Amino acid sequence: MIAAIVILVLALAASPQATPTPTPTSTPTTQQDLAREARAAYDRADYETFLEKTSRAAKMSPGDVWVLYNLACGQAITGRRAEAVKTLDTIAARRVRFDLDAEKDFAPIRGSAGYRKVSERMKKLGEMKISESAVAFRVPQKGLVPEGVAFASKTGAFFVGSIRKRKIVRVAPDGASADFVASGRDGLRGALGMRVDAARRRLWVCTRAMPHMEGFDKEKAPDSALVAFDADSGKLEREYPLPRNPEAYQPPSACDDLTLAPDGSVLVNDTEHTRVFVLRPDGEDLEVLVDVPELGRPQGIAVSDDGRTAYVSNYRRVMAVDMASRRVREVPAPADVPLNGIDGLAFDRGTLLAVQNGIEPHRLVRLTLSADGARIVKGRILEMNNPLFDEPTLGVAANGAFYYVAASQGGKFLKSPDGVPESEQREVVVLKVPLEAPGESRRRSARPGR
Repeated sequence: MIAAIVILVLALAASPQATPTPTPTSTPTTQQDLAREARAAYDRADYETFLEKTSRAAKMSPGDVWVLYNLACGQAITGRRAEAVKTLDTIAARRVRFDLDAEKDFAPIRGSAGYRKVSERMKKLGEMKISESAVAFRVPQKGLVPEGVAFASKTGAFFVGSIRKRKIVRVAPDGASADFVASGRDGLRGALGMRVDAARRRLWVCTRAMPHMEGFDKEKAPDSALVAFDADSGKLEREYPLPRNPEAYQPPSACDDLTLAPDGSVLVNDTEHTRVFVLRPDGEDLEVLVDVPELGRPQGIAVSDDGRTAYVSNYRRVMAVDMASRRVREVPAPADVPLNGIDGLAFDRGTLLAVQNGIEPHRLVRLTLSADGARIVKGRILEMNNPLFDEPTLGVAANGAFYYVAASQGGKFLKSPDGVPESEQREVVVLKVPLEAPGESRRRSARPGR
């Protein structure tokens, strides 16, 4: 969701700060431990140790394309040229591409026929268009930096939140749009993840002060909260501050996505820590649902139809939280289904809809869960290389389709918080892709872009 996160492929330890750094004599037992030791070895030019640590990490997480990329780097700089090309080919087979020519570690293999072939294969991935989406509606305003979208089943209206303009736009069933919550009204900061509670007529919104919003004050950042508006009138009902951190030295909590459980509970992520908050239907304040290092820093969040399981993406993998026991476990996937870079997440009849804006090309995928919901059994790309894409973000399943923001442009505005040239700004476009029932299939197009 903070979609302009820059992934440094050699800094694999983008995970829980609560995980202790192993001592020199300890044996690393997690991917994060191995990543830290691999990075340290790389920095001191001990490339054999870097390769050894990264190889172990790859065995633990064979589907992680960032680990595989590091593995290829280690293989190339230690003279294992054929192995490096093979690893890069594995990444390309998963329809993920990197700018290989910009990587100095591939200098030893750059002149080989194998390298040229896989490099060309990755470049062509940027032209492979897989398309099942159509335009659902547009908001004829530029520079909003839209993030979240919500649907009101009673009225058929959609809501779109703006980070930069600090407002919420309502889109009527006929496509007409108007401000629902005006810029900065009621102290609204950037508007991010949102959902409508149809039974209680309430619009829930994650708000957060961000560098690319108008009126940003870095002294107050992240200044994040959960906010409730009346879904019909737009009147502010209440703002719920995020729970304070137990340790004063920890950074403040901040949310950027939320979801609703069937009982009306609101689940809210904390992107600065390894936890998820919950506001019960009769609760007065947010409480910590889970806070464990293995959760990672949560991004997208979705709840199963029966309300028993919350699925959480952490930009590397998908985790499951048992709502009753609060137990957290990883949801494994086949090695050829990369889970890196998942931002938006939604649940639909035993599947997860995932917007991946942290890998290239950006895409929307459908992840089919096993009958017990414990693992991902297959993945299918629904949309990739859509010409309307410019950092897709969050979405919502409604009316037999998945509606999602196609072009947030968050990265562009984060890099230039004082403004992006109007010629480069885009109007808001929300796409929709029909969702067939489990077991059904549809024809899809996969062709070079034009």
